[in-house]
Amino acid sequence: MLIRILNNGVRTELEFDGPCSIESIIQKMGILPSTVLAIHNDSVVPYNAIVNEDIELELIIVSSGG
Repeated sequence: MLIRILNNGVRTELEFDGPCSIESIIQKMGILPSTVLAIHNDSVVPYNAIVNEDIELELIIVSSGG
């Protein structure tokens, strides 16, 4: 299955053999999951959501301050 990801203006494509979680996709990119939100069709997708088909995701950097 093909996962297309837009992260900070850069498009990446990852291949997975079977179902995978959003968290595992983010980790495979070398990104700490707690630092980004995964967006699909203008909705936030939880990290534990399972992907079982080709999908396009956008990663949005989460920042915090005080």
